[in-house]
Amino acid sequence: MASFTDQIGQALAGFADLPAVRFVLAGAGLYVVLVWLACAFWVFQDARRRQDHLVTPYLAAGAIVLASPAVFPLALFVYRIVRPGQTLSEARQQRLEDRLVQLDLQALEGCPECDATVADDWLICPSCRTRLAHRCIECGRTMRLDWSVCAWCAAEVAEPSLLDAPQTSSPTITEPVFQPQPEAVSA
Repeated sequence: MASFTDQIGQALAGFADLPAVRFVLAGAGLYVVLVWLACAFWVFQDARRRQDHLVTPYLAAGAIVLASPAVFPLALFVYRIVRPGQTLSEARQQRLEDRLVQLDLQALEGCPECDATVADDWLICPSCRTRLAHRCIECGRTMRLDWSVCAWCAAEVAEPSLLDAPQTSSPTITEPVFQPQPEAVSA
């Protein structure tokens, strides 16, 4: 049995001494080292995009380099788990979008009666039917109840009580009168 293992060992040693095999092994080793260093560079760049601390990218890339080419995939996997979920620009954009939503909500006023959210151009609260505004007679734009002049066309506003009163003269609708057609005489 010992001679069999010695023969296998000698065959492998002879195979490893071939120049083509040594070239392929050296190329594979160089490839692993390049991938290892490229991963360390990627971790450095990614950490710079995700952290505002100056030292954190260097520490993360250093951890990948210290992991050696043998276990750097494990270190890369651990980095992917512990890194922040958003880049700094994504976090900044999210804060701006949240602020915009907050400002939009602040722009919507509440009804003075029921405190329901209403837009500033609504005439009546849809929840409690409280009158919120009226329309200008000249330009038709929405005006607050306490305005005495239209902000858009500068028209003087009549007393709000006159604007709230229903119109007394309604247009009359004329219906067409049915007129029978004379029947044709058949011969």
